[in-house]
Amino acid sequence: MKKEIKIKKQKRSKNNFIHLTGLIVSVFSLLLILSGCASKELSEPEISAITNADGTSQVTITNQNDVGDIYYTIDGADPLTNSKLYSGSFIISETTTLKARTIYKNVLSVIATQQFTITAVTTNGTDSSTTSSATTASSTQTIPSIGQTSAVFNVSASSALSPMGDNNYYAGNLIDNNWSTAWVEGAAGNGYGEYVAFSYTGSQAQIQGISIVNGYAKSEQSFYENGCVTKLDVYVNETYNQTLYLSTYGTTQYFDFYNVVSPGDVIKFVIRSVQEGPSDGEFDTAMTEIVFY
Repeated sequence: MKKEIKIKKQKRSKNNFIHLTGLIVSVFSLLLILSGCASKELSEPEISAITNADGTSQVTITNQNDVGDIYYTIDGADPLTNSKLYSGSFIISETTTLKARTIYKNVLSVIATQQFTITAVTTNGTDSSTTSSATTASSTQTIPSIGQTSAVFNVSASSALSPMGDNNYYAGNLIDNNWSTAWVEGAAGNGYGEYVAFSYTGSQAQIQGISIVNGYAKSEQSFYENGCVTKLDVYVNETYNQTLYLSTYGTTQYFDFYNVVSPGDVIKFVIRSVQEGPSDGEFDTAMTEIVFY
């Protein structure tokens, strides 16, 4: 009888040991899994940039991971979740240090850093087709949606075609409410990267949309003798806002643009693609009107 009891105790001890071993293995595996998640490394984002005709840089930041968001700064500070969240390419127009990192939950990547030195580009007057980038004008537009009668914009352009006879092609033509005039970019090539910028000087306002008359809409002949825009990137205070896809005809086109603007805000339109004009070697791209409402 005593022998039987001893055998039962041995069997029970063996079973307990097996269960205990299995529990230890399970806990150890769980710790390994949790440790792997907590220590997962994120690759730093990749910063790339192209230089525009006016000397500014078009910056793109690419996430090298399957997870996480990119945060960045342009003041030299290390980016955290309270920094700017990257949502699309943007323009850097002043000398600065860009820092970016990917963040996923509580995991932070190494910081990617790039220095940008911006030098203003001006023409030397030897090219008769271009003028200085300081092509500016002021005009008054009414924004009916808020009842303002003096929504003032200072308009500038990266370039403009030199005047021909009594015709000029400077940026102010975009807001003169006159379809007989147009802004025509003056850079070499088809105008990729050229821009017009609207600096707002009125009181705070709610803008609901933009209307654009594409090409040189003075006449059917002038329209087809010049190139027109097919894609515009819109930036508000150098931050990417949206891309506008324009039809290639010279009538008014309307786009949603829900933004509150304050004095000093700058709305910039950058040419990204065009429909070329005739093969006459001039490669001029035009827009007739841009109106905010």
